[in-house]
Amino acid sequence: MPSIKLQSHFASLRSGGQFVHVSHWLAINYKKNNSGSFNWAWTISRKVGSAVLRNKLKRWGREFVRDRNQESVDINFIFKVKNKDFYKSLTRTEFDEGFKRAFKKITNAS
Repeated sequence: MPSIKLQSHFASLRSGGQFVHVSHWLAINYKKNNSGSFNWAWTISRKVGSAVLRNKLKRWGREFVRDRNQESVDINFIFKVKNKDFYKSLTRTEFDEGFKRAFKKITNAS
């Protein structure tokens, strides 16, 4: 599954895509693409937590995205800065529910 890595792709998502607040800790930027593939990226600030915690969130996200058959869309998952221990106490179930809401909003907007 390809990921978005170039700064120009992030900029095109910000300028030409749609921005949606999914929950109090997650937001997304997304835009339909013509390539027929699902491209994704993460925006996780250092203020979210340690590198171990940020990598855990990315791993959970990859596992969630891998199990989905997605349409042709570019999406950037943005983890909002919360208090120091918020993401440490975030459970896998809460994480999956947030991502399910994100994909539901994308499919409803189509």
